[in-house]
Amino acid sequence: DNGIVSLAVMRFTSELRGYLEEQALLRKLTFLLLSQGEYQIIISKDNPLQGRSILSNADLEGLTEITHADTFFPATQIDISQNKLYTKDRMAQLQLLVGLPYAYLRSEPLPKQILDSHGLYQYPCSDAGAKYQNALIYNPQSTMSDIETAFLDYLKQESSSKTV
Repeated sequence: DNGIVSLAVMRFTSELRGYLEEQALLRKLTFLLLSQGEYQIIISKDNPLQGRSILSNADLEGLTEITHADTFFPATQIDISQNKLYTKDRMAQLQLLVGLPYAYLRSEPLPKQILDSHGLYQYPCSDAGAKYQNALIYNPQSTMSDIETAFLDYLKQESSSKTV
Protein backbone atom coordinates (compact mmCIF):
# COMPACT_ATOMS: atom_id res chain seq x y z
CA ASP A 1 0.00 0.00 0.00
CA ASN A 2 2.77 2.47 0.87
CA GLY A 3 5.05 1.57 -2.06
CA ILE A 4 7.78 0.13 0.16
CA VAL A 5 9.15 -3.16 -1.10
CA SER A 6 9.52 -5.89 1.52
CA LEU A 7 11.53 -8.25 -0.64
CA ALA A 8 13.18 -8.38 -4.04
CA VAL A 9 14.89 -10.91 -6.27
CA MET A 10 17.92 -9.52 -8.09
CA ARG A 11 20.03 -10.92 -10.92
CA PHE A 12 23.55 -9.55 -11.20
CA THR A 13 27.00 -10.47 -12.46
CA SER A 14 29.01 -12.38 -9.89
CA GLU A 15 31.53 -9.52 -9.64
CA LEU A 16 28.89 -7.38 -7.89
CA ARG A 17 28.10 -9.87 -5.12
CA GLY A 18 30.45 -8.42 -2.49
CA TYR A 19 29.22 -4.89 -3.11
CA LEU A 20 25.55 -5.91 -2.97
CA GLU A 21 26.06 -7.93 0.22
CA GLU A 22 27.81 -4.95 1.80
CA GLN A 23 25.00 -2.59 0.78
CA ALA A 24 22.37 -4.98 2.17
CA LEU A 25 24.27 -5.23 5.46
CA LEU A 26 24.55 -1.43 5.75
CA ARG A 27 20.78 -1.19 5.33
CA LYS A 28 20.08 -4.07 7.75
CA LEU A 29 18.66 -6.21 4.96
CA THR A 30 19.06 -9.96 4.56
CA PHE A 31 20.90 -11.16 1.44
CA LEU A 32 20.26 -14.77 0.44
CA LEU A 33 21.96 -16.24 -2.64
CA LEU A 34 19.41 -18.34 -4.53
CA SER A 35 21.25 -19.61 -7.59
CA GLN A 36 24.08 -18.97 -9.98
CA GLY A 37 25.16 -20.05 -13.42
CA GLU A 38 26.69 -19.07 -16.74
CA TYR A 39 24.86 -17.09 -19.35
CA GLN A 40 23.89 -18.93 -22.52
CA ILE A 41 23.83 -17.52 -26.05
CA ILE A 42 20.28 -17.44 -27.46
CA ILE A 43 19.76 -17.14 -31.25
CA SER A 44 16.90 -17.59 -33.70
CA LYS A 45 16.39 -20.54 -36.03
CA ASP A 46 17.34 -18.20 -38.90
CA ASN A 47 20.67 -17.13 -37.39
CA PRO A 48 23.60 -18.32 -39.54
CA LEU A 49 25.26 -19.75 -36.39
CA GLN A 50 22.32 -22.08 -35.71
CA GLY A 51 23.26 -25.74 -35.81
CA ARG A 52 26.64 -25.47 -34.12
CA SER A 53 27.19 -27.30 -30.87
CA ILE A 54 28.91 -24.42 -29.07
CA LEU A 55 29.57 -20.75 -29.77
CA SER A 56 32.50 -18.47 -28.97
CA ASN A 57 32.70 -14.73 -28.51
CA ALA A 58 34.55 -14.57 -31.85
CA ASP A 59 31.51 -16.17 -33.53
CA LEU A 60 29.36 -13.32 -32.24
CA GLU A 61 31.47 -10.51 -33.71
CA GLY A 62 29.48 -8.47 -36.19
CA LEU A 63 26.14 -9.63 -34.77
CA THR A 64 23.81 -7.34 -32.81
CA GLU A 65 23.57 -8.09 -29.11
CA ILE A 66 20.12 -7.64 -27.62
CA THR A 67 20.74 -6.75 -24.02
CA HIS A 68 18.82 -5.68 -20.96
CA ALA A 69 18.55 -1.93 -20.49
CA ASP A 70 19.33 -0.54 -17.09
CA THR A 71 18.41 2.74 -15.44
CA PHE A 72 20.93 4.61 -17.57
CA PHE A 73 19.10 3.88 -20.81
CA PRO A 74 15.56 4.60 -21.97
CA ALA A 75 13.19 1.64 -22.39
CA THR A 76 14.55 0.87 -25.86
CA GLN A 77 17.76 2.23 -27.34
CA ILE A 78 20.07 1.25 -30.17
CA ASP A 79 23.82 1.72 -29.70
CA ILE A 80 25.24 1.42 -33.21
CA SER A 81 28.85 2.00 -32.07
CA GLN A 82 28.79 -1.12 -29.91
CA ASN A 83 26.30 -3.04 -32.07
CA LYS A 84 23.82 -3.36 -29.17
CA LEU A 85 20.09 -2.97 -28.86
CA TYR A 86 18.85 -2.30 -25.32
CA THR A 87 15.38 -3.18 -24.09
CA LYS A 88 13.95 -3.78 -20.62
CA ASP A 89 11.24 -6.23 -21.59
CA ARG A 90 12.07 -9.96 -21.89
CA MET A 91 9.22 -10.60 -24.33
CA ALA A 92 10.50 -7.77 -26.54
CA GLN A 93 13.96 -9.35 -26.46
CA LEU A 94 12.57 -12.69 -27.62
CA GLN A 95 10.46 -11.09 -30.36
CA LEU A 96 13.46 -9.08 -31.58
CA LEU A 97 15.52 -12.28 -31.75
CA VAL A 98 12.86 -13.91 -33.91
CA GLY A 99 12.79 -10.95 -36.29
CA LEU A 100 16.53 -10.22 -36.41
CA PRO A 101 18.45 -13.26 -37.69
CA TYR A 102 21.82 -11.55 -37.10
CA ALA A 103 21.16 -10.91 -33.41
CA TYR A 104 21.82 -12.79 -30.18
CA LEU A 105 21.00 -12.55 -26.49
CA ARG A 106 23.10 -13.53 -23.49
CA SER A 107 20.68 -15.00 -21.00
CA GLU A 108 20.27 -17.35 -18.11
CA PRO A 109 19.24 -20.76 -19.49
CA LEU A 110 15.67 -20.54 -20.79
CA PRO A 111 13.13 -23.36 -20.48
CA LYS A 112 12.75 -25.57 -23.57
CA GLN A 113 9.08 -24.61 -23.86
CA ILE A 114 9.96 -20.92 -24.28
CA LEU A 115 12.73 -21.69 -26.77
CA ASP A 116 10.51 -23.98 -28.83
CA SER A 117 7.54 -21.59 -28.87
CA HIS A 118 9.73 -18.81 -30.31
CA GLY A 119 11.92 -20.91 -32.61
CA LEU A 120 15.03 -20.13 -30.58
CA TYR A 121 18.15 -22.12 -29.72
CA GLN A 122 20.53 -21.74 -26.82
CA TYR A 123 24.21 -22.55 -26.74
CA PRO A 124 26.97 -22.49 -24.19
CA CYS A 125 29.80 -20.07 -24.87
CA SER A 126 33.21 -21.73 -25.15
CA ASP A 127 34.95 -18.64 -23.78
CA ALA A 128 34.81 -18.00 -20.08
CA GLY A 129 31.32 -16.55 -20.09
CA ALA A 130 29.84 -14.08 -17.70
CA LYS A 131 28.47 -15.67 -14.57
CA TYR A 132 25.24 -14.49 -13.03
CA GLN A 133 23.78 -14.87 -9.57
CA ASN A 134 20.24 -14.53 -8.29
CA ALA A 135 19.71 -13.32 -4.75
CA LEU A 136 16.81 -12.57 -2.50
CA ILE A 137 17.08 -9.34 -0.54
CA TYR A 138 14.53 -8.58 2.14
CA ASN A 139 13.95 -6.65 5.31
CA PRO A 140 13.59 -9.15 8.17
CA GLN A 141 11.92 -6.45 10.32
CA SER A 142 9.24 -5.69 7.73
CA THR A 143 5.67 -6.80 8.15
CA MET A 144 4.94 -8.87 5.07
CA SER A 145 1.65 -9.87 3.53
CA ASP A 146 0.66 -13.53 3.57
CA ILE A 147 1.69 -13.93 -0.06
CA GLU A 148 5.09 -12.27 0.54
CA THR A 149 5.68 -14.52 3.55
CA ALA A 150 4.71 -17.63 1.57
CA PHE A 151 6.98 -16.56 -1.31
CA LEU A 152 9.87 -15.92 1.09
CA ASP A 153 9.37 -19.32 2.75
CA TYR A 154 9.26 -21.03 -0.64
CA LEU A 155 12.47 -19.34 -1.84
CA LYS A 156 14.29 -20.17 1.42
CA GLN A 157 13.22 -23.80 1.13
CA GLU A 158 14.26 -24.01 -2.54
CA SER A 159 17.64 -22.37 -1.92
CA SER A 160 18.41 -24.64 1.04
CA SER A 161 17.69 -27.73 -1.07
CA LYS A 162 20.21 -26.62 -3.75
CA THR A 163 23.96 -26.34 -3.57
CA VAL A 164 24.89 -22.82 -4.62
